[in-house]
Amino acid sequence: MIRLTDEQWERIRDHFPEENIADGRPGRKPTPTRCVLEAVLWILNTGAQWHMLPQSYPNYKTVHRRFQTWCRDEVLRRVLTDVANELRDSGALNEEECFIDATFVMAKGAGATNARPIITLTGPSTR
Repeated sequence: MIRLTDEQWERIRDHFPEENIADGRPGRKPTPTRCVLEAVLWILNTGAQWHMLPQSYPNYKTVHRRFQTWCRDEVLRRVLTDVANELRDSGALNEEECFIDATFVMAKGAGATNARPIITLTGPSTR
């Protein structure tokens, strides 16, 4: 189980638009954002498929839909950027060292001669 501490949650909660919905609005209240984020972190940490999300988290369809919205609206990018900037400013993040990870995927049959590496860059953004 992945659980955010209260301090971690307070640091990032204002980035999520669902946290700014007025209490008096009509209709059903959305699933708490903190629970959905913890479920997303569990998926990213384990590499499991969405439907394998444990029952202690919200419904996987809700979690996936919210994750897609956050990606589309770049909510997660802003959270990660702000956390990285905060860590860099406090001296807890050193970006002098970066790594490149390459994985080769072989195709069966004739496609094996055309295999190309898949390259993943890890480190500071080049933007």
